[in-house]
Amino acid sequence: MKKADPLKFTAVKNLMKDYTRRFSPASGYETIKILIENYKDSGLFEKSFQRKEERFSLTRGLVEAYKKKPFFLKAVQYDLFRELRLKLGEDAISDITADMLNPKKSPFGKSIIVRLLKETGKEKIALIVERKKEEDISVRREQSGDNSRIDIRISTRDFSDENVIIDIELKVKSGSETSHKTGRPQTVREWEDLQGFAETMGVSKKNIAAYFVTPYGTKSKSGKFINLSRDKLNQIIWEELGSIAESTKIDSNGIGALRHFFGSSWLF
Repeated sequence: MKKADPLKFTAVKNLMKDYTRRFSPASGYETIKILIENYKDSGLFEKSFQRKEERFSLTRGLVEAYKKKPFFLKAVQYDLFRELRLKLGEDAISDITADMLNPKKSPFGKSIIVRLLKETGKEKIALIVERKKEEDISVRREQSGDNSRIDIRISTRDFSDENVIIDIELKVKSGSETSHKTGRPQTVREWEDLQGFAETMGVSKKNIAAYFVTPYGTKSKSGKFINLSRDKLNQIIWEELGSIAESTKIDSNGIGALRHFFGSSWLF
């Protein structure tokens, strides 16, 4: 058996030792540490850090400017209803909305109806409502027809030739239409019933309107309804209450409470 060359054996040992020293995890950590320190000492790092500071300063300035804007102040206003975790159901919200629109119960009813019509392109119907006395405008809940039941119905009735009918179908959750055993969509049946009621009451079909109010302005299946998001309806009510507060002597605290209700981001 041939004896191992001690010189070659020593060379291999030295090679292994050198490899271990250069490529062990400990030596790798030290190498990376040195590289990082060298990078921090370079002008390239200084420029990069300076640019980061400038971007941070710019962002901070934009945030501070945004905080001074009215829409930021509106967004962060205290919301009592959110604080109370109060969430009303569809029937309760429909009741409250109907009462707000009813001139016989609410001093703001007629003006809110008119504003709603004008902001949704129904100026002709709005002008008719404007000419009516409060006692000639009725707002009723859950009005049944031959094939459906509408949440809110607004109508005028006097001895003049022109009267109007406005139907509102209000959804709170998904905004989807309810099913029917015949398979016909809800708003299709409601529109047919609205036309039938108008004919019975002697109201021109040009003077009828219907609103499909949902959380996100979902399009009605009938295509005859004006699609409105709940936020948009609340905004119309909220803004009209603001106009009334500025132009009348009605208790501003009471109006403020109502505006807070319809401006709540939690209820609807």
